[in-house]
Amino acid sequence: DPDQDGLINRFEFALNDDPTNPAPSGKTAIRPSSDPGLDAFVFTAPVRNGAVFAGSTPPTATADGIIYQIEGSLDLGSFTAPLIEVSPAHTAGLPPLDAGWSYHSFRHSTPDLPSGFFRIKLSQ
Repeated sequence: DPDQDGLINRFEFALNDDPTNPAPSGKTAIRPSSDPGLDAFVFTAPVRNGAVFAGSTPPTATADGIIYQIEGSLDLGSFTAPLIEVSPAHTAGLPPLDAGWSYHSFRHSTPDLPSGFFRIKLSQ
């Protein structure tokens, strides 16, 4: 962690961040859905090209030896809420990604929830 931002370099690389710069890149976001009539929040994050997410609890993909899991919760106690991938990804206002990464977006499978949370889990 040469930039001393508390984040593991591999984690920063996996999300197209710069491991030598402590400033956040702004490449992940949680925003209201832009889909008409859908009251939901959407989580968007960069992942390595070639990642194809499968499953809903949690959606999981592997690319370049990195395992991405997008987890959802209704109460911050248990991250087992089912999610679905939103296509195309919601990228409005997000910075461009370097070659080799693409944005993916997810929302809770049940819209109109009183609360909802997201997190990304990375492993190798």
